[in-house]
Amino acid sequence: MPDPRNPERHRPVYLIAFIDDATRYVVGSRFFFDENRPRLEEVLKWAVVRYGVPEMIHVDNGSIYASHYLTRVCAELGIDLRHSTIRRPQGKGKIERLFRRVDQQLTHELQALVADGTVTTLAELNAYWEAWLDQGYHQQVHRALGITPQAAWEQSRADSAAHIRTRPVDEIHRIFLWHETRKVDKTGVIQLAGNRYEVASLLAGKRVDCRYDPYQLDRIFITYQGESYGEAQPLVLSHHRHREAPREDRPPTAPRTGVNLAQLARERHEAERAQATARLQYAEGRPALAPGKEPHHES
Repeated sequence: MPDPRNPERHRPVYLIAFIDDATRYVVGSRFFFDENRPRLEEVLKWAVVRYGVPEMIHVDNGSIYASHYLTRVCAELGIDLRHSTIRRPQGKGKIERLFRRVDQQLTHELQALVADGTVTTLAELNAYWEAWLDQGYHQQVHRALGITPQAAWEQSRADSAAHIRTRPVDEIHRIFLWHETRKVDKTGVIQLAGNRYEVASLLAGKRVDCRYDPYQLDRIFITYQGESYGEAQPLVLSHHRHREAPREDRPPTAPRTGVNLAQLARERHEAERAQATARLQYAEGRPALAPGKEPHHES
């Protein structure tokens, strides 16, 4: 993919994905320019919010999967986190087969779209990827299942509806916040990510737990021995984003040209979403918008 900061240079992209073991349905996935903890967090959090809390997650031994962060998140959500045995890849065969299928059916087509300028950003790449999942992979009969992953997933969800574990979105967000411990100095101040914050004076000399969004360092949530002490007050806010949090690159979108299976899948995907939206609006008693029309809001 073109580097957003230097379009003449190309950078590799990495796919992070979670697949349901029983149905082969992809519950969370996305391409990124890097493969690290914040990217894993984004994909996993989206999957949990959208589909509920899984009973177990099976991952390999890569550094992003062996972090204390993932261990803590899974513990708080009640997820059994298991790692593949080193030099025994059998446990991750299903996700590896998905990656091979991507290489065989999609990679060359996406490379062609990048080469002719149709796809120039990660957002566009992920739009084609999601369309390929919805229109291609999830709709093709899986040899081991005898049905499509989409059908298997819907049947599984219907059969286990009473047992799907969900959490409020705000609670999930709190659990996925980054977490560090800091000692409060005698003046009631802590230092975190290059910034200084004031906390309740009665916490002076104590080690407190700090939870925060790495992209929003003006809000640090303080707890001590399980009791909340509200938000720390920024005294010196030199950094608004944690240095380990990747920068978001959003360059201008280039015009699209050319047609291939990935592009066709995206067009069908967008058309079906538009039809579903129209049906929903009609059901709610609101007229569906004509193509190209923007909604009007009364104030």
